[in-house]
Amino acid sequence: MSWQIAQFGAYTVSTPANMSLVQCAILGSMLLAAWLLGNLFIYRRLSKSKFYVSCLLLSLNSLAFIALLGTVLDINYVSTQTNQAIFITPGVSQDKLNTVVDDKSLNNKLFTLERNLDLANAIYLSSPSLLVKTMPNVNKITVLGDGLSPYQWQALFASQPRWGNTHTSSIAVAFTPGNKTVGLVNMSWNKQLILGERLTISGAIQGPDTRVIADNKDVIKYSLQLLSPSGDVQQELMLEAGQAFNLNTRPKAAGQWLYKLKLIERGNEQNILELSDIAVFVEKPAGLRLAIWQSSPSFETKHIKDWVGAAGSQVTVVTQVSQDAYLRQTFNQPETDAGDHSDDGFYSNQALDKTDVLIIDGRALIRLSANERTRLQKAVQDGLGLLILADNDLASSNLNTDTHQENSLNIPKVREDKQAADELAIGNVDGYIAPSNANSSQLLGVSPLRFSDEKGDVLLKATNQRALVKRIKNGFGQVALTLLPRTYVWKLNETRGDYTYLWHYLLKQIARNTQQNKWQNEQQDQLTLVHNLVNACLTSRSDGLDLVEPHAFIERVNNQALTQQPLFLNQLPEQSAWWCAHYWPEFPGWHRIYTAKTHTTEQANKQLTASVTEQYSYVYPSDAWPSWQQSIKHLASTEVAASAPEIAVNTYDSSLHKGWFYGLLLLLLTLLWIARRLL
Repeated sequence: MSWQIAQFGAYTVSTPANMSLVQCAILGSMLLAAWLLGNLFIYRRLSKSKFYVSCLLLSLNSLAFIALLGTVLDINYVSTQTNQAIFITPGVSQDKLNTVVDDKSLNNKLFTLERNLDLANAIYLSSPSLLVKTMPNVNKITVLGDGLSPYQWQALFASQPRWGNTHTSSIAVAFTPGNKTVGLVNMSWNKQLILGERLTISGAIQGPDTRVIADNKDVIKYSLQLLSPSGDVQQELMLEAGQAFNLNTRPKAAGQWLYKLKLIERGNEQNILELSDIAVFVEKPAGLRLAIWQSSPSFETKHIKDWVGAAGSQVTVVTQVSQDAYLRQTFNQPETDAGDHSDDGFYSNQALDKTDVLIIDGRALIRLSANERTRLQKAVQDGLGLLILADNDLASSNLNTDTHQENSLNIPKVREDKQAADELAIGNVDGYIAPSNANSSQLLGVSPLRFSDEKGDVLLKATNQRALVKRIKNGFGQVALTLLPRTYVWKLNETRGDYTYLWHYLLKQIARNTQQNKWQNEQQDQLTLVHNLVNACLTSRSDGLDLVEPHAFIERVNNQALTQQPLFLNQLPEQSAWWCAHYWPEFPGWHRIYTAKTHTTEQANKQLTASVTEQYSYVYPSDAWPSWQQSIKHLASTEVAASAPEIAVNTYDSSLHKGWFYGLLLLLLTLLWIARRLL
């Protein structure tokens, strides 16, 4: 332990190490006494000499005393140094680049992540994580140009834990963005669809920088075209810089499709600002097993039956024609077995277990006996989807109460309201957008009923925010209730596309989940790029996956030299139903990921038809969507720089070498000895 005596700037004077305070006091007193006695001796001996001779000798004695203190005391000094790593990324301005290149500071090093950036003295890094090996003493990172992507920032901070993370950086980070490019940003679309669903594309136009706009008094306008896979223009919008947009289309066939977005400056159609791909995988819908139980024939159920049956799905319709007589019809399936109907006429447990959705009107529901209702309730709790067509009979029945015994199906409650009968336009629900400028042919009639409480999820609502369809979960199944008695008018009024999407959406939200395993869809607002990390997650309804290692494979599509990469799925500890794998795609284009109960890729390829939970995803080249990537990098780099400290330096604490003091002391003592001999 040592005691600090004084500090002069970066220098600190301390007592000798491992010396107690008492010992230091005694030593200091002895040295001070020696200095005073020496000065007194010199003064008395030279009192009759010239004044300047006495002053010179006293000064030499004092300097010798200081040199002696330097040999005894510990003197430390602290030095600081900023070691800066400068990342040059695309988009950096030429003026800024020239300034950085002309800086010859030994503490600054230039780095680039792009091979095609020809910069003198710049070190190429294939990944930002290599910075810590190339420049281990770096304490400030400066990024110029477009910046680094979120994935690159994560890789950089993961390489050195003491730097913190992207949200709480402990190393200084500075970011100087380059000029914004004109193009499409903030893109989002559903990359995996089921045939019949609508493709919804949203985004915005990124305009030039403010200073560029200032030079042009007129507002710059653009034309945005949605091109089909065959190259036809399906939709066109006229937009201004900074304006958001929404585009909608419906794929007509299953498969892997590449739509395109084409951005053109109005008035200069030859200037194509951007032409980017919209990759969509359209999957064939699984066969729906639909059952209809109705108290009387209905146009609504007839058109639902025709629409579902036209897609090849199995449909069973039971209509009550008298008090004890029922008309039974089947479509796309053999005649019903005797065991499908119980002695009381209603569907048996066996038939309900083979049904995905049961549609029933309110009057038919309240006519069910207690045993039939119990049977229905059990089927719903086991996964059956139940859709009830609301009517006045249901609203006034005991089923529309809070009594647990009467409302064991947990049906959304409704009440009669004569003023509620209306024709309304359908609003936006889960990406579904019906015509907002609805004319008489696009309005749907609503029953004179209203939902009487807030219980349940709203599946569909009108543009005035009135709930039209609600759903409540019951066990593994769903119970939904609709206030729309005549949706078939859309089909009759040549708006079949909206009718198809409406019922496709509703049945998807209600139907029994028959998939044991399912790959999670890609996030709509993220881009999958070549050589970037991809997370593939499989959800399973069973307790464990019946797979051997490797669990899955990823392979390129439409590649003559087929290459397959095995994937190993790891169960997430916090979500036991989720199994995830990571991979880095090496090539752009379509890729297929699928599970396989095999040990080798050859066996997986042969047994693919029997393997499989599969999905297709598109990997974009690294230069795809340039404006979107630039905006993502700008945002990520700005956030990291905002959370980082402003100043960071490396501090070096060193001891001053005592050899200088010994040499000085020897020199001064020699001079004093010579003076004593001469005087």
